[in-house]
Amino acid sequence: MTARAPRFDFFIAIGLVLGLLVVARMTDWEQKVITCSSGFAVTNPSKSTELVADCETLLSIRDDLQGSGDLHWAANTPMADWAGVTIAGPPQRVTGLNLSGMGLDGYLTGLLGDLTGLTTLDLSANHLTGRLPSKLARLTRLRNVSLAGTSFVGCMPPVLVATATNDVTATGLHECDRPPLMSYDTVLTPGTYRVTKEGRPFMFDVPEGLTLQYRATILSRYTYMSLEDPATGAQVWIQVSNEGSGGYQLYSFEGNNATRQWVIDLLEQVIKSTWFY
Repeated sequence: MTARAPRFDFFIAIGLVLGLLVVARMTDWEQKVITCSSGFAVTNPSKSTELVADCETLLSIRDDLQGSGDLHWAANTPMADWAGVTIAGPPQRVTGLNLSGMGLDGYLTGLLGDLTGLTTLDLSANHLTGRLPSKLARLTRLRNVSLAGTSFVGCMPPVLVATATNDVTATGLHECDRPPLMSYDTVLTPGTYRVTKEGRPFMFDVPEGLTLQYRATILSRYTYMSLEDPATGAQVWIQVSNEGSGGYQLYSFEGNNATRQWVIDLLEQVIKSTWFY
């Protein structure tokens, strides 16, 4: 056997070391959390703050919306490549969602109402279920809506009925009436409710599969709204900020472990549906 030259062995060793360094750097990179502000999904995020917010909203609704489907939206992929998403501007915003026939079988959360730049919304030919969020009322720029072939229940938000082009009659849903005011000890069945006491008035939705009972509200800088599921005894306090754009969060939870996750999942929908009007 012919011995390799020492110089050749040296270059092999250098190559191995460099390879290990590259792997180490990749591992370190993978551990970093990539967000909509990282520069992948949104180019120059510091100058496109509204598009960054839209990006975060889409990622927040993705899993609930797609169900067993797959939208392939990710923070490490340019938004220009996201299926069904149209971006226009300036300022750059998400102006269109064309998700027709994409095999989606999830549901809508109120967070969709944060995409206030939307002019086109096409969810047709998907097995989407649940109620249409009242927070869609914030989508005042909508001009084109298609919901044919979906399985939504409840009623149709007026903002969708009022669009220039729509097929909302194909859903068989009637236009929503003005939501009732919530009062103490009211049993809340699936639907939309208004809270107009001191502080900023707001609305929220109770999703299908959940019945709540309004127990208490403490009004100050924040509104703490106590809701209880009569069937399970599970209770939640929802904190609503009365300042700025507001915020909603699951404040605390009481209930047994058997019902905890199921109730929390539904209560998260309540929180996501909350909005000031």
